[in-house]
Amino acid sequence: MTQQSFQFDDAGIAAEVDDAPAAADGAEANGSEMTAAEVAAAEANEAEVAAASAPETLSIGEAIRAVNEAISIGVGGLVWVRGELHNTKIAKGHRYFDLVDDAAGNADVRQRPKVSAQLFSNAFQRIQPRLERAGVKLAEGLCVRMRGTFEVYALSGRFNFRVVDVDPEFTLGNLAMQRDALMRSLAADGLLDANSSRPMPLVPLRIGVVASGGSEGWHDFRTNLEESGLAFVVELAHARVQGAGAPMQVARAIRGLAGRADIDVVAVVRGGGSKSDLATFDHEFVARAIAACNLPVITGIGHDNDRSIADEVAHTACKTPTACAQVVIDRVRAFQHELDRRANELGHRVAGRLAACDRAVSTRAETARRLAQRAVSGSVRGLAVRRRQLGAGARRNLGRADSALTARHRTITASAQRTLRDRGRRVDRLDAAWRLAAPRALAVATAQLAVLGARVDAADPSVALARGWSITTTADGRLVRSIADVASGETLATRVRDGEVRSTVTAVHESDDARPPRPSRGDNGG
Repeated sequence: MTQQSFQFDDAGIAAEVDDAPAAADGAEANGSEMTAAEVAAAEANEAEVAAASAPETLSIGEAIRAVNEAISIGVGGLVWVRGELHNTKIAKGHRYFDLVDDAAGNADVRQRPKVSAQLFSNAFQRIQPRLERAGVKLAEGLCVRMRGTFEVYALSGRFNFRVVDVDPEFTLGNLAMQRDALMRSLAADGLLDANSSRPMPLVPLRIGVVASGGSEGWHDFRTNLEESGLAFVVELAHARVQGAGAPMQVARAIRGLAGRADIDVVAVVRGGGSKSDLATFDHEFVARAIAACNLPVITGIGHDNDRSIADEVAHTACKTPTACAQVVIDRVRAFQHELDRRANELGHRVAGRLAACDRAVSTRAETARRLAQRAVSGSVRGLAVRRRQLGAGARRNLGRADSALTARHRTITASAQRTLRDRGRRVDRLDAAWRLAAPRALAVATAQLAVLGARVDAADPSVALARGWSITTTADGRLVRSIADVASGETLATRVRDGEVRSTVTAVHESDDARPPRPSRGDNGG
């Protein structure tokens, strides 16, 4: 009997081991007992056995077909597998990608099990309507569940997975679970309201934008700002907004803008897309970068029906990049309107004070004029009475002493003329005094009006600001008059002629002039 066994060579191929030579050696050992015919018959038999027991030799094509048949039998034909999409490429409608194990526990994709996969155009056209209805787009890094067959491609000898179906519900469920877990983690760390507590600047004209340069979302945001006619200064921090590496780029761009002193607010914008396209903004890197940002973050990510985690942690969330830009525009215009309202209110108050001063001056001038007229009228009436009295006395004297009248005619006439001249001069003096008093009273009233106007100008805050003075208030609007009104670490707003300066109190020192004088050595308190 011939015994056969198998062993593996260095190439791992099973080889058959024939014990026939050992039997031939045994025959040679007993050759002295066999005839020549028996020896010839034994050799012929040995050749037949060797030919029958030789392993079958397969061609490469036959071997690959045999391997594919074994895979089909072992796996069972069509199977469902899950994994992450990486190295995605599209050529002539066909999609080629690596399907990488998502449960290997290793963050480095290169260290995880993977298989090359293909989704041919005819299969994709059949699957695409279901993906679009679910809002899923096959993109880099997306976790998917796919159905297909494993095979070795004969022309390359490469092990492949040919996809014939995709389960969009699995992808949506996986995204939802990841989102819920991240929301719980952010809530536990107290980060959901961290950025919304940041104060929004009164005039956010300097905007840092995280977007993909050249994208429609960036174009819409910038165009809306430009058409507003306001003096916005925009700094673009370019970042990929979908696919592998996008979350890290977006988070890095946010952190870069947060560290700049010339930025008032950060805007994160992206146009519309499928749910899987917008998965970047449900990533933990992006959420924590927004929560940690020391500037208010406004999002305009293009969601129509739901909110991303980036929206949840941001200061203000908008549906579109255009709406995001409008929030900033409305903020600046609201400040302009309030500034105009206060300027008008101040103008009305000043005009009211000036009108009151004008009325007071007019009243005093009228009073002075009436007093002067009354004084002149009284003098004229007194003079007329006196003249009548003198005439009557003269007539009585003429009647009683006609003879004396002739003697004293010259004396009386001279006395009367002197009296008339004196009274005339008095009338002239009174008239001159009245003419001088009226302009002087008017000049005094004009001087008083100028003093009141100077006081009004001195009380005008814009005049004081123009002369180089400033007005400092705390963050809640309280006026700072003393070092007792502020504390270290507090934020102050200082208004100057052409704007406002924000500052933080690092230290408070009492001025030497504000301290009470120290007693001299000779002063014993007496």
